[in-house]
Amino acid sequence: MAVDLKTGYKLHKAGDLTGAEAVYRDLVKSKTFSPYLFQNLGAILRQKEKPQEAIDIYNHGLEIYPNDPGILANRANILRADKPVTALYDLLAAIKADPQNINAWITAVSILRDIDSPGSAYNLAREAVPKCGANPKVLVMILASLGDLELLNDEPLASTIAEILSLIESRISALKPAEQAETYFSLAYLMTQATHSREGLRFYQKGLQTLTGSEPQGQADRQDRDKLFIQNAWNIACALLKNQQLEEGWKLYDYGLGVPAKGQQEWQRALKKPFSGDQLPLWRGEPLSGKRLLLLEEQGIGDTMMFLTLLPALNQEAEQVDIILADRLYPIYQRSLVEVYPNIRLWHQRDAVLEKISSSSYDYQCPLGSICRYRFTKPEDYAQKSPILIANEAKTKALRSSYQERYPGAKLIGVSWSGGGSPERIRKKSPPRDLFDALLTQPLDNIVFVSLQYGDVRKVCESWQSRGAALIHDESIDPLIDMEAWLNQVAACDAVISAANTTIHGAGGLGIPTMCLLSKDSDWRWFDDPSVQRSYWYPSVGILRESLQEGWSPALRQTRQWLREGCGMPTGPAYTSPSQVDKI
Repeated sequence: MAVDLKTGYKLHKAGDLTGAEAVYRDLVKSKTFSPYLFQNLGAILRQKEKPQEAIDIYNHGLEIYPNDPGILANRANILRADKPVTALYDLLAAIKADPQNINAWITAVSILRDIDSPGSAYNLAREAVPKCGANPKVLVMILASLGDLELLNDEPLASTIAEILSLIESRISALKPAEQAETYFSLAYLMTQATHSREGLRFYQKGLQTLTGSEPQGQADRQDRDKLFIQNAWNIACALLKNQQLEEGWKLYDYGLGVPAKGQQEWQRALKKPFSGDQLPLWRGEPLSGKRLLLLEEQGIGDTMMFLTLLPALNQEAEQVDIILADRLYPIYQRSLVEVYPNIRLWHQRDAVLEKISSSSYDYQCPLGSICRYRFTKPEDYAQKSPILIANEAKTKALRSSYQERYPGAKLIGVSWSGGGSPERIRKKSPPRDLFDALLTQPLDNIVFVSLQYGDVRKVCESWQSRGAALIHDESIDPLIDMEAWLNQVAACDAVISAANTTIHGAGGLGIPTMCLLSKDSDWRWFDDPSVQRSYWYPSVGILRESLQEGWSPALRQTRQWLREGCGMPTGPAYTSPSQVDKI
């Protein structure tokens, strides 16, 4: 039995999920049981995005090993999204069976925070510390499980955090230098996320001092330290930007150029660089009067569109600004920038490959997202030109006419309901589908929705239409193939409702009244302050946020009210005044 289980484990570890699954299933059929068998087979089914099959396997395992903490904890990880209370009971049973099951403690605390039981979460965290918190790194994990620490200043809950922080700092010297730095950086990220940027930067500086204050033990240690610093500097940059600390956040933002990313892209900010630094120096904020600047597009289409909103301001300073762009964006910005600003020029990516671009034609090169560090350090520096995009007028009119022929006199509201990325990221970033079910299938007078969602969404749209939704799904337009046709479709709409995805950059760039349904797990480009009600990048984009206490219900009510009132331009603040922080 041990040999067969080891065989499955070896295949599993090597990434052969199909082979490992076959071995594990044979063991189940032959009733050669082990708790690890059920844990491992369930883990594979989760990786293959078969959650119900994984639950069935865990249930089978618990029939044989009813108190196994590993099986209980694994089942809880699946159940927590839809049945958090059931998952919590599993985790508490796992903790009872194994009081040193660190992951069970941490997940249980996190669930209590998710279901709005902060007092219970903090009490459980206090209980976890003496059971499994001898290692400062584990203490940081317990601290992180408490969520955004938004109650840091509220007694008595703040005393738990203060106690854990004190324990971490008192025990951190027992760790190796790289582990000390990792712990400090984790604290820096947590505190910055919790809007305690000054304290976060203090921990960041301590982590940096720890890394530079001792000699690496060989080349491998040096490389590990570099990776550790780059990853954490990027994380802290994103947290600072969310907290409106633009000046300090942009200083660390360039570390995203070296941080690995999941999925097809290799790096968080990967870009194709046609010239080395020796051939063409990087721009580091020098005066651009009389100078020629070559800008390199960002990894994501949305990021590139967002940063291109800043070009009119930069263009006023430089003699010439050129941009290398992907083919999908080229025609949009040929019309929106080049035909408007004579000293802006576009190049295709293939032009760089074919060496049609010469380094001698420029004084500097710069990643597009890196210009913020040198010229755009305050929120009021943004959106100086809005709208920034220009659609094809004739094609836009033709689309609008065709839609209104089907629904005469109706107001056309574009909708886009899902972000991109991994399945987990999509789930966190996007409003739940049932929110759009309620929005689309409960008719409003004189409102017709137009699908702007990218990807194969025909069946989803047909499902909504079958339940009474007045929804247009134009299969002739595919934004993944022809973004210009998609932009014309966006421009044909009177207003837009969207998750935080590329649609926001199209609608916001066109200056169309837009409502962004923003999840509590939004990324760095959205300020975290709930009093901020409008995008600082796009004046026409309002924000309705998922509530920590009430979920998406308030956002749905406000969206329907916005529709009933005619979809006016947002009027709330685009930024507030954050507290000052120390300089990096």
